[in-house]
Amino acid sequence: MCCRQGFGGDPGDGSFECVSSGNPLQSCQGGQQIKCDDRTDCPTGQVCCGAFDSNQGYRSVQCAPSCNNSPIPGLQPVRFCDPNAPVDECAEIMKTCTASGSLPGFHVCK
Repeated sequence: MCCRQGFGGDPGDGSFECVSSGNPLQSCQGGQQIKCDDRTDCPTGQVCCGAFDSNQGYRSVQCAPSCNNSPIPGLQPVRFCDPNAPVDECAEIMKTCTASGSLPGFHVCK
């Protein structure tokens, strides 16, 4: 799990820390949990989907059955992906895995 401290759509806003998901005591107090970064982090049949707010950045990043709708109503759904995967998972939705402009080090389908 990764944790983003700070808010805003600007990549310079806030800081990031990734911790082992094996320790249930690790938390993201006061920050935004980033629970996945591509579909391999999710149960079979699910994808990694974020809810993007143009004023506050990502409000949620979690596994979901699809990324057609935002996990938070009214926000833009964004599918996360791995640029090094043998097959670009974004191709199935007619997009390409591209570096995120809001979360440095993460990639999304565009």
